[in-house]
Amino acid sequence: MVKLVMRKSWLFILLLAVPRLADARISRATIPVSAQVVNNCAVILPSAVPLPSYSGTTVRSSASFMLKCTRGAAPVVTVHSVSSNAAGMPTLTGAGGTLLHYRIFSDAGYSTPWQPASGPTSDGATFKPYNLYVAIPAGQAAAPGPYTGTIDVTIDAGGRPARHYAVPVESQVN
Repeated sequence: MVKLVMRKSWLFILLLAVPRLADARISRATIPVSAQVVNNCAVILPSAVPLPSYSGTTVRSSASFMLKCTRGAAPVVTVHSVSSNAAGMPTLTGAGGTLLHYRIFSDAGYSTPWQPASGPTSDGATFKPYNLYVAIPAGQAAAPGPYTGTIDVTIDAGGRPARHYAVPVESQVN
Protein backbone atom coordinates (compact mmCIF):
# COMPACT_ATOMS: atom_id res chain seq x y z
CA MET A 1 0.00 0.00 0.00
CA VAL A 2 2.83 2.35 0.81
CA LYS A 3 4.44 1.61 -2.57
CA LEU A 4 1.20 2.44 -4.38
CA VAL A 5 0.90 5.75 -2.51
CA MET A 6 4.54 6.59 -3.31
CA ARG A 7 4.00 5.80 -7.00
CA LYS A 8 0.92 8.00 -7.11
CA SER A 9 2.83 10.76 -5.31
CA TRP A 10 5.70 10.60 -7.79
CA LEU A 11 3.24 10.62 -10.64
CA PHE A 12 1.49 13.65 -9.15
CA ILE A 13 4.78 15.48 -8.63
CA LEU A 14 5.89 14.62 -12.15
CA LEU A 15 2.64 15.92 -13.62
CA LEU A 16 3.05 19.17 -11.71
CA ALA A 17 6.66 19.55 -12.82
CA VAL A 18 6.24 18.87 -16.56
CA PRO A 19 4.58 22.18 -17.42
CA ARG A 20 7.32 24.03 -15.49
CA LEU A 21 10.02 22.02 -17.25
CA ALA A 22 8.37 22.83 -20.58
CA ASP A 23 8.27 26.54 -19.70
CA ALA A 24 11.91 26.39 -18.73
CA ARG A 25 12.79 25.16 -22.24
CA ILE A 26 11.00 27.96 -24.07
CA SER A 27 13.16 30.92 -24.84
CA ARG A 28 12.59 33.91 -27.02
CA ALA A 29 15.14 35.49 -29.28
CA THR A 30 15.19 37.95 -32.12
CA ILE A 31 16.45 36.40 -35.32
CA PRO A 32 17.67 38.90 -37.89
CA VAL A 33 16.23 38.42 -41.37
CA SER A 34 17.73 39.98 -44.46
CA ALA A 35 17.43 39.67 -48.21
CA GLN A 36 19.37 40.91 -51.18
CA VAL A 37 17.58 41.76 -54.39
CA VAL A 38 19.64 41.21 -57.53
CA ASN A 39 18.73 42.77 -60.83
CA ASN A 40 16.82 40.35 -62.98
CA CYS A 41 14.53 40.56 -65.99
CA ALA A 42 11.49 38.68 -67.26
CA VAL A 43 11.46 38.38 -71.05
CA ILE A 44 8.68 37.58 -73.51
CA LEU A 45 10.19 36.67 -76.89
CA PRO A 46 8.65 35.74 -80.23
CA SER A 47 8.88 32.07 -81.12
CA ALA A 48 10.52 33.04 -84.45
CA VAL A 49 11.08 35.94 -86.84
CA PRO A 50 9.56 34.77 -90.12
CA LEU A 51 10.62 36.62 -93.26
CA PRO A 52 8.57 36.56 -96.46
CA SER A 53 9.79 34.38 -99.31
CA TYR A 54 12.82 35.85 -101.04
CA SER A 55 12.95 36.08 -104.84
CA GLY A 56 15.77 38.58 -105.39
CA THR A 57 14.02 41.71 -104.15
CA THR A 58 14.24 43.15 -100.64
CA VAL A 59 12.01 41.47 -98.07
CA ARG A 60 11.33 42.83 -94.61
CA SER A 61 9.78 41.67 -91.37
CA SER A 62 9.54 42.81 -87.81
CA ALA A 63 9.09 41.25 -84.41
CA SER A 64 8.85 42.59 -80.92
CA PHE A 65 9.75 41.35 -77.49
CA MET A 66 8.92 42.56 -74.00
CA LEU A 67 11.18 43.11 -71.03
CA LYS A 68 10.35 43.74 -67.37
CA CYS A 69 13.23 44.13 -64.93
CA THR A 70 13.79 44.61 -61.23
CA ARG A 71 12.95 48.12 -60.05
CA GLY A 72 15.91 50.45 -60.61
CA ALA A 73 17.67 48.15 -63.09
CA ALA A 74 18.90 49.72 -66.34
CA PRO A 75 19.25 46.68 -68.61
CA VAL A 76 21.43 46.67 -71.71
CA VAL A 77 19.83 44.78 -74.60
CA THR A 78 22.05 43.47 -77.38
CA VAL A 79 20.76 41.75 -80.51
CA HIS A 80 22.97 40.03 -83.07
CA SER A 81 23.00 37.09 -85.44
CA VAL A 82 24.56 33.87 -84.20
CA SER A 83 26.07 33.22 -87.66
CA SER A 84 27.66 35.72 -90.01
CA ASN A 85 30.00 35.84 -92.99
CA ALA A 86 33.64 36.97 -92.92
CA ALA A 87 32.53 40.61 -93.20
CA GLY A 88 30.30 40.21 -90.13
CA MET A 89 26.99 40.35 -92.01
CA PRO A 90 24.30 38.10 -90.49
CA THR A 91 23.50 35.02 -92.54
CA LEU A 92 20.74 32.47 -92.96
CA THR A 93 21.85 29.02 -94.04
CA GLY A 94 20.10 26.94 -96.69
CA ALA A 95 20.57 23.46 -98.09
CA GLY A 96 24.19 22.56 -98.77
CA GLY A 97 25.44 25.52 -96.73
CA THR A 98 24.18 28.19 -99.14
CA LEU A 99 24.08 31.58 -97.41
CA LEU A 100 21.50 34.36 -97.57
CA HIS A 101 22.57 37.65 -95.96
CA TYR A 102 20.25 39.75 -93.83
CA ARG A 103 20.42 42.75 -91.52
CA ILE A 104 18.91 43.63 -88.14
CA PHE A 105 17.67 47.18 -87.55
CA SER A 106 16.26 49.08 -84.59
CA ASP A 107 13.92 51.38 -86.54
CA ALA A 108 10.88 50.90 -88.75
CA GLY A 109 12.66 52.72 -91.59
CA TYR A 110 15.23 49.89 -91.74
CA SER A 111 18.06 52.42 -91.66
CA THR A 112 19.64 52.16 -88.17
CA PRO A 113 21.54 48.94 -87.48
CA TRP A 114 20.76 47.48 -84.07
CA GLN A 115 23.12 48.77 -81.39
CA PRO A 116 23.09 47.78 -77.71
CA ALA A 117 20.06 49.52 -76.22
CA SER A 118 19.73 50.79 -72.69
CA GLY A 119 16.40 52.18 -71.68
CA PRO A 120 15.34 54.16 -68.66
CA THR A 121 15.53 52.41 -65.34
CA SER A 122 12.78 49.90 -64.80
CA ASP A 123 9.86 50.43 -62.45
CA GLY A 124 9.75 46.69 -61.73
CA ALA A 125 6.13 46.32 -62.83
CA THR A 126 5.82 47.36 -66.47
CA PHE A 127 6.89 45.43 -69.54
CA LYS A 128 8.84 47.60 -72.00
CA PRO A 129 8.56 46.76 -75.71
CA TYR A 130 11.56 46.41 -78.02
CA ASN A 131 11.19 46.06 -81.77
CA LEU A 132 13.43 44.19 -84.20
CA TYR A 133 13.36 44.95 -87.90
CA VAL A 134 14.94 42.34 -90.16
CA ALA A 135 15.57 42.71 -93.90
CA ILE A 136 17.10 40.56 -96.62
CA PRO A 137 18.73 42.93 -99.16
CA ALA A 138 17.96 42.62 -102.87
CA GLY A 139 20.26 41.11 -105.46
CA GLN A 140 21.43 37.90 -103.78
CA ALA A 141 21.73 34.77 -105.88
CA ALA A 142 20.54 32.01 -103.59
CA ALA A 143 19.43 28.46 -104.30
CA PRO A 144 15.74 27.72 -103.76
CA GLY A 145 14.64 26.21 -100.46
CA PRO A 146 14.26 27.04 -96.79
CA TYR A 147 16.83 29.21 -94.98
CA THR A 148 17.24 29.47 -91.24
CA GLY A 149 19.38 31.28 -88.73
CA THR A 150 19.31 32.46 -85.14
CA ILE A 151 19.25 35.86 -83.48
CA ASP A 152 20.81 36.07 -80.03
CA VAL A 153 19.01 38.48 -77.70
CA THR A 154 21.27 39.26 -74.75
CA ILE A 155 19.89 40.93 -71.62
CA ASP A 156 22.37 42.35 -69.13
CA ALA A 157 20.44 43.59 -66.11
CA GLY A 158 23.63 44.13 -64.10
CA GLY A 159 24.46 42.32 -60.89
CA ARG A 160 24.54 38.85 -62.48
CA PRO A 161 25.78 37.31 -65.73
CA ALA A 162 23.95 38.41 -68.86
CA ARG A 163 21.32 36.02 -70.18
CA HIS A 164 21.13 34.91 -73.80
CA TYR A 165 17.95 33.98 -75.64
CA ALA A 166 17.88 32.37 -79.09
CA VAL A 167 15.20 33.44 -81.58
CA PRO A 168 15.01 31.55 -84.90
CA VAL A 169 14.92 33.51 -88.19
CA GLU A 170 13.30 31.82 -91.18
CA SER A 171 12.81 32.51 -94.88
CA GLN A 172 12.18 30.66 -98.10
CA VAL A 173 13.86 31.27 -101.46
CA ASN A 174 11.60 30.65 -104.44
